[in-house]
Amino acid sequence: MVMWLFYAALIAMLVTVIAEAAHQILLWRGRSTRWVWTMALMLSVGLPALLPLLPRKSADALQVPLDLVATPLAAGDMPMVGAADPSWSLMSIVFAVWGATSFLLLVYFLAGAIRLALLRRGWRPAELQNEQVLVSRDVGPAVVGILDPAIVVPEWFSSLPARAQRIALRHERQHIVSSDPLLIVATRLLPALLPWNAGLWYQHRRLRQSVELDCDARVLASGLDPNAYAELLLTVGEFV
Repeated sequence: MVMWLFYAALIAMLVTVIAEAAHQILLWRGRSTRWVWTMALMLSVGLPALLPLLPRKSADALQVPLDLVATPLAAGDMPMVGAADPSWSLMSIVFAVWGATSFLLLVYFLAGAIRLALLRRGWRPAELQNEQVLVSRDVGPAVVGILDPAIVVPEWFSSLPARAQRIALRHERQHIVSSDPLLIVATRLLPALLPWNAGLWYQHRRLRQSVELDCDARVLASGLDPNAYAELLLTVGEFV
């Protein structure tokens, strides 16, 4: 089992290197990069899961030599019945820490989702720039919800120029159209289930960055002036 953990971490590292190279090539060609990191996450989890299914060595190669079997054990060499197996104890600790960490991470994610759902009940609906939104005290601009996604904006959002509002809302609408919230939440579970695998955490962080970059690219491809978009980012950054 220890070797499986090592192989899983090694596979994730190798997949990450390949994904980084593919990311740079697609970025240079102006293509979407989100699916590179989505596939990297899938492979980093799926390939180690297939390792136990690979053909094992033949039984003959694993047989104990007959002379060792025929050699009697000395009285002092007899194993004590019930003695603790150090390797088993170590694996028990590994599994316990692994399970506890995954459980706490899942509880943390669930608690965050419940908190956001409770906050959402207190947000008031409004219409800005022909877009239905929820107005919060200080949350947003962002998309909340998976099955019923909605755009939430903070109270200060209405003080922005009309053009800036339209650009920001177009950005958030693109997230909804592309099902970005569902993709992020679904893939977030993978590093939580294998919390010791640093490669998965890195891949998920790169996926989140790619989702934002892809969204920006789609907004700009709709004919938006890059200077106006950059100005919006600076304006929003002053309020956040």
